Amino acid sequence: GRLTLLLGKYDEAKGYFEKTAVALQSKPENSQTHRQRAELCLLMGELHERQAPPDALTWVQRGLEMVEASQNRLRCELQIQASSILMHMGNYGGALEQLLLCLDDLPDQNQPLQIKAYKNLGAVYWHLKELPLALEYSEKALVTSRQIKDHLQTAKTSINLGPIKYTLGDWDGAISNLEEALEIAKRLGSHTVILSLHANLGRCYLEKGKAQQCRAHLEQALRLAKESNAHQAIPARINLARLHLYAGRYQEALSVLELAEKDAVAKNDQLSLTTVHQIQANVFL
Repeated sequence: GRLTLLLGKYDEAKGYFEKTAVALQSKPENSQTHRQRAELCLLMGELHERQAPPDALTWVQRGLEMVEASQNRLRCELQIQASSILMHMGNYGGALEQLLLCLDDLPDQNQPLQIKAYKNLGAVYWHLKELPLALEYSEKALVTSRQIKDHLQTAKTSINLGPIKYTLGDWDGAISNLEEALEIAKRLGSHTVILSLHANLGRCYLEKGKAQQCRAHLEQALRLAKESNAHQAIPARINLARLHLYAGRYQEALSVLELAEKDAVAKNDQLSLTTVHQIQANVFL
């Protein structure tokens, strides 16, 4: 189940997790069973994080209720997952609260958890416009992931660093991070990470005025999203609409924005919905 989730095979992962849930029902009530149920809640939260954030949050909250006082590692994992879900729901204050709680209990020697916490702190501070803190925590996550050769987290952290750097005006630095991460993700075969990187690279090349590279990355992102019904189709469509606008193709831009709007409403993605409406307003003005 974990492996299929990592590879972006959501339906297959869901099947494995449902079988696990059935098996746990017959187990005796003890500390080990409670831990296993909380771990399953964590995985279900990750499974539904992008497709159905409110459901995902319910799973993670259920896991936090189950976890025992001595299980610091698992509690931190659940709090980090809760922060990811809350960010998708646009609740950045709530996400930051979960991460600060996690830092209080974070085991000193658990570098994989430190990477995840720092990566999410970087993302939260970026959304809160605290760019120096966003850069500080994202670079901490990147350095640590490289130290322990956690290639997947290196790629995921680079996804966050890209927007932070281009918000600071460092488009070349953002592209460098994202291109490096794309090569890593391709070697690992992580479908969802590859998709997200293509979407981010499309945005970077758009701002650099390189229309051909922009379109190539965005079309690749949309193709992958179509195969898996992934959430990242929304930012890819938004950036494709921007590309149409820059070329003066206003009707094409509006058509793409309409698709992005429908996806954002269906997935309760308030941040993307706001972005779509802002671009639509600029077109009509």
